[in-house]
Amino acid sequence: MEEFHRVTLMHPEVGFTFISNEKEIFHLFPGNLKQRIVALFGNAYNERLLPVSQQADTVSIEGFIGKATSQKKPVENSIFSLTTALSGIHICIMR
Repeated sequence: MEEFHRVTLMHPEVGFTFISNEKEIFHLFPGNLKQRIVALFGNAYNERLLPVSQQADTVSIEGFIGKATSQKKPVENSIFSLTTALSGIHICIMR
């Protein structure tokens, strides 16, 4: 399941269906990162997510962190998208 989360968070613009033992677990529609997080982890995340964005010459960091009052640990449920301008690499980090 963790790998499914990782892959679907890296590509929110792509729809995914996860079937296990002939039972549909997830049916995710294309959308943006926030919509994908809510689809995976539930509606409670919709109000708890805070956007994070930082741009530099060669790298940009965008993502979401949970409000401090909603987290059990400081880095729990932090999701970031890192894109480097030079290589075009896209990395999604979920903690």
